[in-house]
Amino acid sequence: MLILPCLVLPQEVWSAKSKLDTLLHRVFSYPQNIEIRRVADTTSYAYMKSSLRVNRRNVFLMAVPTMYAVAHGGRREYIQESFNKVSFLPSGDYTTKKLLSLSTIPHRHVAMPTLMSYLTPSIYDVTMIGENILSPFNKQNKIYYKYSFEQETDSLVRLRFKPRLRNTLLVNGVAIVTPQDGRIVQVRLAGEYDMIQFRLFIKMGSGTMQAMRPEKCNLDARFLFLGNDIKAHYTMAYNLPKPVDTPSEDDHDLSKMQQLRPEPLTSYEKLIYGSIVKARETAEKDTTKIDGLSPTSKRMKLKTILWDMIGENVLTHINQKFGPDQQGYFRINPILNPLFMGYNNNQGFYYKFNIRGGYKFTNNSDIWLQFKAGYSFKLKQFYFWTPLIYYFDKQHNAYLKSTLSSGRRIKNRRLVNELNLATDYNPIWEGMQLDEFKDTYWDCFANYELSKHIGFQAGLILHHRSALHKEGFDLINKPRVYSSLAPKLQVQYRPWGFEGPTLTASYEQSLNKLANTNVPYARWEFDGQYILPLWNVQSLSMRLGGGFYTHRTNNDYFVDFENFRQTFLPDGWIVDWSGEFELLDSDLYNLSHYYARANFAYESPFLILAWVPLAGHFIERERLYFSALHAKNAHPYIELGYAFKTRLASVGAFVSTINGKYRNFGFKFGFELFRQW
Repeated sequence: MLILPCLVLPQEVWSAKSKLDTLLHRVFSYPQNIEIRRVADTTSYAYMKSSLRVNRRNVFLMAVPTMYAVAHGGRREYIQESFNKVSFLPSGDYTTKKLLSLSTIPHRHVAMPTLMSYLTPSIYDVTMIGENILSPFNKQNKIYYKYSFEQETDSLVRLRFKPRLRNTLLVNGVAIVTPQDGRIVQVRLAGEYDMIQFRLFIKMGSGTMQAMRPEKCNLDARFLFLGNDIKAHYTMAYNLPKPVDTPSEDDHDLSKMQQLRPEPLTSYEKLIYGSIVKARETAEKDTTKIDGLSPTSKRMKLKTILWDMIGENVLTHINQKFGPDQQGYFRINPILNPLFMGYNNNQGFYYKFNIRGGYKFTNNSDIWLQFKAGYSFKLKQFYFWTPLIYYFDKQHNAYLKSTLSSGRRIKNRRLVNELNLATDYNPIWEGMQLDEFKDTYWDCFANYELSKHIGFQAGLILHHRSALHKEGFDLINKPRVYSSLAPKLQVQYRPWGFEGPTLTASYEQSLNKLANTNVPYARWEFDGQYILPLWNVQSLSMRLGGGFYTHRTNNDYFVDFENFRQTFLPDGWIVDWSGEFELLDSDLYNLSHYYARANFAYESPFLILAWVPLAGHFIERERLYFSALHAKNAHPYIELGYAFKTRLASVGAFVSTINGKYRNFGFKFGFELFRQW
């Protein structure tokens, strides 16, 4: 009799676990059981409303992107509204187009646009909010969550979930699920990401077409940053009918919004609107009287307006659209932007700046221009990169591209060594920096994709390399400038299409003595790159390549490969924190007439530091690096590294060996703060 309860209890536990596994299996497989991805394009309309309350603010709030107007304004309550057109694509994705918008924030600015991603969740994807929050309703993330369930009604089940470790990428909450098919009816979840504490309610749509998409979202968010405390409430309603009188693009008519609101404003929201409308009317009257002010008052008024303009443009992005249908745009990053500051061993601390713009002619044709510049405080050098691209057939990725770049330093000790031998090691040559050249680079080429598997590039490349210490070259009767002009042909092959690896082969041969060029050469390069997606958001980045010169002259004191060169304008964690050498001296880039390289980087959200208590909460991504190089005087050069990314910064540590001996150890650092704002 005493043994019987012991036998029954494990059976009950096993039965509960079996029911939970069955329920989770149905939830995870629900997207595959419906035909949502085969439905034709559909169009719907959505309404968004938000209110902001500034509890505490200080001078640091002005440094937060899109928050200068809130930090500098005199009010503490704001409200924003918008009516949007939503287009659903067969892939399951959707795009939004703003038709009508209102904002009580000065200059109709939109504050904290990063919160909009919380109102467009994809709960069944691996990442449900942008590329960040790991969804508890995707099978790949099951290992990161604990689940339990209880009966809600005869036809509904309450599924609870909580993270197995405290990390900013994970959430906790509860979902209401129909156990028969695993369809999620609604979700309540909470978490903290990028200095935002949030609580999100999601009501999913009903029916085959809407079951994968939210019908309504309510978001309560709190932003805490260096003593600033801001609370926000957002409401997003989807699947609204098309209005009888469709507003024009990005209209700002209050009377139209009153007709389109799916629900009335609260008394608190009406109070905000009323007080700000009254203040604006008073301000407009004061503006019309500015000519009647005394000279001193007029100067103070204009001074305030001027400082508002300067402060806002220095600390926030400048975005502007133009053209009859808003098909043109330009964007200037703020002058004081911590994201553009970084550090690595070769360059020391550096700062960057970026301007870009474009114009869309048709859906198949556009043009865009970028100006990107940087300054290295350690090297005391300024460099820039300016590409201009004209797409004339986007369906075939057909474009013309012209790039101008300058400021990049290249060096080679070969000339100094030759002078030392010829002059019995006269120390005068060591202080002249004869091994350093400034490289001005221009290329122009056309690209065309015959299919998703093969493409071609053809064009011209010009290098103008001038010696930094010109007087030294005059003393030894050698040219100050070394220039080359070469046609280039490149073939790209993608064996699995655009989703697979890209293999390239390129050939350059200079046109000697044309346009005063004096560096004849012929060069081959081969390169292969692929990012292999692994389970959940893990990935393996791979790059293999090599190159060699088939023709060089004795007076060529440097070599310069296209795919093997030092990066002077790094772009951050996502773009260039893999596939590069972090500690390699600039001499090795321009010393050998051949090279063979291999770069591997494994990325995971939970690798090492993420499991450490307290500190692990802030880890978003981690990487392990392995890089190898075979070149002249490097047989081989090997580099190992580890890096992690947080909301504040990306930090990496690297160690290198050459020819089996320890070479050096160094760090890499880049700001990530507000990168997604």
